[in-house]
Amino acid sequence: MATLTLDRLRADCRGAVAIETALALTVVMLVLVGGVTLGHAVTVRHVLSSATARAVRVCTVAGGDIGGCMDDQVRQELIDAGVAGRCPDLNIEPEAIDLAGIPAVRVAATCGYDGMPGAAWLTANGVNDGLVLTAQATMPLP
Repeated sequence: MATLTLDRLRADCRGAVAIETALALTVVMLVLVGGVTLGHAVTVRHVLSSATARAVRVCTVAGGDIGGCMDDQVRQELIDAGVAGRCPDLNIEPEAIDLAGIPAVRVAATCGYDGMPGAAWLTANGVNDGLVLTAQATMPLP
């Protein structure tokens, strides 16, 4: 009698598809969420890079306080692009350099990436912890 019950249980495949789907769907969702998060981080990095390059051009031509000008310009570009909330601890570091006898300004911008909107649970669970986006731009002084 016990052998008959075990044989019947081995032959019963009901529920196997649900378990296989659950396992496969977990992997697919992890890859999908990871890809979307990575894409958003790359987008924020691109905006930070273009904002830094634009700020260097605008501020070197305008002259005056380059450090304050660049900070304002980069922050405004991030606000205009709608990603300012993703870089709460933005740090702009202008540096006067010499390019083969030509005076220039190099600016490094770093920002601690704060994750995707609507995905605060990723940051809360340590997925985005410590991700720092950087951008750099150089412009000769007029």
